Amino acid sequence: MIAVLETIGATVAAFGTLVLWGLMSAVNLVLAGVGAAATAVFLLLPSMPSVGTFHPTWLAEANWFYPFGAVVAVFVSGLTLYVGFLVVRYVLQLVRAA
Repeated sequence: MIAVLETIGATVAAFGTLVLWGLMSAVNLVLAGVGAAATAVFLLLPSMPSVGTFHPTWLAEANWFYPFGAVVAVFVSGLTLYVGFLVVRYVLQLVRAA
């Protein structure tokens, strides 16, 4: 009699786990279906044409006189430092206000 009650208790205790497993499986199936539908839609699209080469000689000559790559690197570095400064300033204002 005790074994039957233990089996019933274990089944009731596992019911919540079974429900969560079922929900998780349903969500996974829905996501797999969305992925399969997206794949089917993308397969229906035409293929993209190949990109042609673009090598103007004037750009190479201008880059020899004035290094645009270095200017862009300096600009991006400065922009990154400025955004970091703004983030730190905002966090410090939140800490001071608390």
